[in-house]
Amino acid sequence: MKIVICCSQGMSSSALVIKMKKYIKENQLDIEVIATTTEKAINTENDFDVLLLGPHIRTEKKRIEKVLPGKTIEVIDMKSFGRFDGEAVVRQAIEALQDRSDQA
Repeated sequence: MKIVICCSQGMSSSALVIKMKKYIKENQLDIEVIATTTEKAINTENDFDVLLLGPHIRTEKKRIEKVLPGKTIEVIDMKSFGRFDGEAVVRQAIEALQDRSDQA
């Protein structure tokens, strides 16, 4: 599974990715996670299973869904993002992908 975390400049999401990688490693999960900007995610980093947007750019979701139809795109829970709660965000990504699979 590959998760892409996006924020406007990729800075705040980088700190969150560090926490997520720690949780992934500790739990031996087969998950890759990277941080990038929305434009890079759309143009060059679109080989992912789940794209998670920082809550401060939630308004970008509809635009990205139009550009990348069929992709799983969610907004990170504000509390989890603010606390840099890597575990909660990894779980959110897994649930989002499972929900999408269940709907298919």
